[in-house]
Amino acid sequence: MSSSSTVLRISFALALLSATMILLAYTLGFMPDEEKAERDARASIAESLAVQVISQTGRNDLNAIQQTIDAVVSRNKSIQSIALRKSNGIIVAQAGDHKKYWVPVSNGVSTETHIYVPINNGATVWGALEMSFLPLQHGLTVLGIPIVIAVLAGFLGIVGLAGNYYVLRRSLRELDPSRVVPDRVQKAFDTLAEGILILDDRGLILLSNSSFASEVNEEAKLLVGTQAADLPWHQRNTTNSEFPWIAALRDAAPVVGASLAMKTHSGEVRQYTVNATRISDDKGIVTGVIVTFDDITELELKNNELNQLVTQLKEKEVEVNLKNRELHHLATRDPLTNCLNRRAFFDAFQRGIEHALKNNTPVYCMMMDLDHFKNVNDQYGHAVGDEVIVLMGDILKSACRETDLAGRYGGEEFCLALFGLTEEHCFQVAERIRLAVTARAKDIKILERSITTSIGIVKMAGGAFDPNELLARADKALYAAKTSGRNRIVDWKDLSEGGTLSETAAQISAATQATVSSPS
Repeated sequence: MSSSSTVLRISFALALLSATMILLAYTLGFMPDEEKAERDARASIAESLAVQVISQTGRNDLNAIQQTIDAVVSRNKSIQSIALRKSNGIIVAQAGDHKKYWVPVSNGVSTETHIYVPINNGATVWGALEMSFLPLQHGLTVLGIPIVIAVLAGFLGIVGLAGNYYVLRRSLRELDPSRVVPDRVQKAFDTLAEGILILDDRGLILLSNSSFASEVNEEAKLLVGTQAADLPWHQRNTTNSEFPWIAALRDAAPVVGASLAMKTHSGEVRQYTVNATRISDDKGIVTGVIVTFDDITELELKNNELNQLVTQLKEKEVEVNLKNRELHHLATRDPLTNCLNRRAFFDAFQRGIEHALKNNTPVYCMMMDLDHFKNVNDQYGHAVGDEVIVLMGDILKSACRETDLAGRYGGEEFCLALFGLTEEHCFQVAERIRLAVTARAKDIKILERSITTSIGIVKMAGGAFDPNELLARADKALYAAKTSGRNRIVDWKDLSEGGTLSETAAQISAATQATVSSPS
């Protein structure tokens, strides 16, 4: 193989490495992508705000909604306006000149400047949250890479290829360890910004260009004849004492991208990327090695700054995730009882039914209602009524396993979904709840009347495989319990088989009490 071909391959490899380092730094995120960060920030703001607005909409708290969107617009200069629009087109809350800045999105698909978040009320569309942002500043790209980065990488590749080829070609042609390096070679190396050493096969310096000599505060000629290993290296990033040129002299493959640090005469530690390639004569005998030093101290400082920024961003991400979890909890829980709210119960119940169908496990649904609860509110006031509601929620949560669901359906009505239980166990749970309500309500000292509950039960069967149908059947069973005397449990199955309300309720109540009181 000719020396020209060898020089060209080495030069191309070094130039490609320089260009690749720039592209790799951008790909790994060391060079921040401001547009992506801004889009992610806008999406995160919209998601967090939507969760808050949905929760406040459920409470019909328009004042809180107005305060929330006012605060968001005032704290984010990129947001032009925010509005909460009902499905009939009426804006119930807005911040900023929304009429001026909002542009309707196509098919409900948000853009980078106009974000549209639909808000549902059960199965119907309640309205939408609309947010208008300032336009992003787009830069030119090449294959998804900013034009500045691409031009820089291309420039370094071309210049590096030409420069390295010129230097290496001249070096291999003129270098002879048996005599002094000619001045023309020295001058050629001195034109390069990166540091260069040419060593013989013992590691002695035959040539140093002016760039490298200035790093050690010596004249280039005075470095000739000294051991390269004796220079003031600061090996803080190395795991052994072997220098790159020693490895290059020993092995056939060049050393590329090694890391070395040097303590300069001013006490500053400079970081270098080192490449070393051995030099052979026409007979293949190794006569020396050429070593290049690329000062990456400033790049390392930038990397450290970027790493600190990444750490800060991760900390912020943890905080945002925590806030999102808190918002999710608020959005899915009844604030009085901490049971699932109606919408969250429906969603979780649907997932539970799908899992049960796949695994062929039974599902039971209960609807329960506090008997004569209106009289409690009328006689003792809503504060005592809330205390009874909280008590009911505590009893249901204590009766549930981790796999079961307890939700407040509305007012004094509650829902309970049990998965994987037998019919006997299900009715035992219902009877324990019924008895616990009466027993624990006595702890509310102001109450001078007995508190009871009526319960309707249905098993997933007969084509009822969705929450709406199961809850409807459980509600019918609850109605049967209420109209047949209250303080009892009714199974929808017995209603569907033709029994009267009073007979069914009496039979189930007697059978359940006998099961709960039995030793087993």
